Amino acid sequence: MKPFWLPGAVGLLMSSSFILPCLAATKDVYRCVIQDQAQILASGQWSRGEMRMVNQLELQFVVDRISGRVMGDVFDNQDAQRVEVLDSGSSEQSFKLLAVFGPHTSVDYLQIKEYQQQAEKPFTGMSQGKAYAGVCHRYV
Repeated sequence: MKPFWLPGAVGLLMSSSFILPCLAATKDVYRCVIQDQAQILASGQWSRGEMRMVNQLELQFVVDRISGRVMGDVFDNQDAQRVEVLDSGSSEQSFKLLAVFGPHTSVDYLQIKEYQQQAEKPFTGMSQGKAYAGVCHRYV
């Protein structure tokens, strides 16, 4: 079954007994949890502020490894003009994703260390001028 997306419904996505199993029916989906964030200051240094998420759902997002579509509160490329999976990942390479937004160009980048042996795959990502790190789990 191919996953489907409902823009703006991440809370429903993460908690619903209906939608989540539809996504989980494919092994080509990651569920990711943000564990750290930082942003660059005007001085060029990193600012590591506290996580300002209201609840655990806001720290989560899902990634369709085939289409490159991402849904979540922080990472979400449903409105991107272009989404490209640069590398689908392997036992030797990270999964890499680029999303381009407009009309004032901005870019999101996500890299998941698919080659790591453990079930939790570390990720790094950039979105709206902030850097994020955490772990992803593959649905199987």
